[in-house]
Amino acid sequence: MSSAESWESREMTRHTVWSHMLDAARNTRYADLMEIRYRRIHFSLRFMLLLFATASATDFLDVYLVGRWEAAPELVFAGLVIWDFVADYATKIAVLNSAKRGCGPLEARWRELWQDTESHRLPDDEIRRRNSELLNELKHATAAMDTIVGTVEKVNVLSTTNAYKVMEDSYAR
Repeated sequence: MSSAESWESREMTRHTVWSHMLDAARNTRYADLMEIRYRRIHFSLRFMLLLFATASATDFLDVYLVGRWEAAPELVFAGLVIWDFVADYATKIAVLNSAKRGCGPLEARWRELWQDTESHRLPDDEIRRRNSELLNELKHATAAMDTIVGTVEKVNVLSTTNAYKVMEDSYAR
């Protein structure tokens, strides 16, 4: 292999490791942001259910005692119960928390691999092997997040921007 081919191979390896390290950082931040978002929604939804359950019980007693009936609170209450059941925020929060815990250590291991890549301590084949191993672990850590939670584009862009900034600040040449 000529030195030009060797340099190109090294640069391709560097680019691949950098790209995957950035993806791990993005996934960590995405899971964190989405978990916070869903916790807020879940808490708000449960709080509203509590309020409407209380109001419905009071209204029921009012109707029973006075004879006045308004269906609006009951309809809103029913809608909130259905929303809570269908959205299943508790499961999404658990999945995001698991993904965040899985991605965090991978991000640290990718940083170590990046240091090995930059120091030229390891041959390209070993770097690519470790990178593939980490990528498989990342796919495993985020599989449930991808299928159960899905992607919210706005949060994805924000987490990607944030991850790129952190990585660029940490590894600027």
